[in-house]
Amino acid sequence: LSLRLRVPQDGRFILLELVEPLRRHSSPSDPDAAAPRLVLEDVAFTQARIDWDDQHAGVRTALAPLDLQLERVSTLPSEADAYRLTADIAGGGRVRWRGDASLSPMQAQGELAIEGLPLAGLSPYLRPFARVAVADGRLTASLPYQFSYADGKTDAHLAGARVALENLAA
Repeated sequence: LSLRLRVPQDGRFILLELVEPLRRHSSPSDPDAAAPRLVLEDVAFTQARIDWDDQHAGVRTALAPLDLQLERVSTLPSEADAYRLTADIAGGGRVRWRGDASLSPMQAQGELAIEGLPLAGLSPYLRPFARVAVADGRLTASLPYQFSYADGKTDAHLAGARVALENLAA
């Protein structure tokens, strides 16, 4: 699997433009209607790649090799399933995610871990928030989370998050 994501010079995220017309034209008569019944088991992508080209911020990178394993994806009510994702980032660093999720009701819990992510490549994204450009450094973080959405209400929690910066230089 290879996926290329691009943000053009004007900053529009084109993927959102593709989804919006589908959302507008799929107005079911009952907005609380259950999702179609679907069960997928043992889906795996190995040695996949995601290329990110943000022409607005001037950032190009890739997540590769990307290994994604979905043991079970289900829209059946009250079924929570375990997922894992591991991705090495071009230029250094790794992203790991593991968690449980269900689509009906919509809820998820798990942990997102970032290991040794080079900060210099993120400098264009930090410009709106910081007056200094990051020249060097690595980020390691662990973000345990819980999320749910029901009856039009979102509930999200981060508890026990840990963040470490190494060799930070501006």
